[in-house]
Amino acid sequence: LLLQVGLGWGPFEAGLVTIGTGLGAMSCKPVAPWVIRRLGFRTTLVGSNLAAAVLTALPALFRNSTPIPLIVATLMISGFVRSLQFTAINAVAYADIPREKMSQASTVAVVTQQMALSVGISLGALMLHLARGSGDAPLTPDRFLLPFLAVGVVSSLAGPLFSRLPEDAGSRIGGRAAR
Repeated sequence: LLLQVGLGWGPFEAGLVTIGTGLGAMSCKPVAPWVIRRLGFRTTLVGSNLAAAVLTALPALFRNSTPIPLIVATLMISGFVRSLQFTAINAVAYADIPREKMSQASTVAVVTQQMALSVGISLGALMLHLARGSGDAPLTPDRFLLPFLAVGVVSSLAGPLFSRLPEDAGSRIGGRAAR
């Protein structure tokens, strides 16, 4: 929305640039197990949460003068970091669940993730509505500052929860205790 409405890009140009997010996410998949084994679940989750929060807020600074390669690089890194975070969350969520409770755990995890995504989208939409002011005000790039910052701040709230993971959380599957 920022690229098309805020910056006035066409759908094709905006779509090409946002492919960077997917490329970043895909490039993470072969690296994620190594990172988790090397750093542990707790460090991986706390670090990726902080990075994801910053990278979520960063597009608030995009303007038409922002070099396109910088926008693409930001989106690629964001995709990588969020993919790392989702991979670690999904792995550690099931690490210590007995086999007979796996189905229930899966349901709870999926519903929780979908709710979190919905809250993020709703929060962003609400903040954009508030930042726009009157219904006739144009959606300029400055109007996107509040939504991006709000979603970045809210997403960072998981960091303290991740830091409370037990030392041995996920050690059976990660090959290393949480740090």
